[in-house]
Amino acid sequence: ALETAKHGPMLLEIEDREGKKEFKDVESLYRELLQENPNSVDYAIKYGQFLTRRQRYGEAISVYLRGLSANPDSLPLKTALAFAYIGKGDRQIGQDLLESVLKKDPQSAEALAGMGRIAELEGKNQAAKALYEQA
Repeated sequence: ALETAKHGPMLLEIEDREGKKEFKDVESLYRELLQENPNSVDYAIKYGQFLTRRQRYGEAISVYLRGLSANPDSLPLKTALAFAYIGKGDRQIGQDLLESVLKKDPQSAEALAGMGRIAELEGKNQAAKALYEQA
């Protein structure tokens, strides 16, 4: 909470600039934020999701891996990393990561939704529907 309060103005600026499609500025601000807070799971996820929305999966994966090196047990980072791999087309890596998250947190809505997405991509619509409902 203190971290968010301290960086609230920068986070608002990031949101504003992304809305204005000033993506280079957004990227610079995220890098600055992570440089000041290299162990922040939240900021790594936010920056990685920004990159994922730009379909820059490889860069998102790098951001998530750096975050995991500082926070190896972070299930939200592992889940975000899985989605980046799925977006990149590396479904098996994504599935392995999601399964590891579900072993530790069987009720993880995000991981269940990710498994549903994989099932959907594989044309297993019934399984996808069941996973989405479970999420």
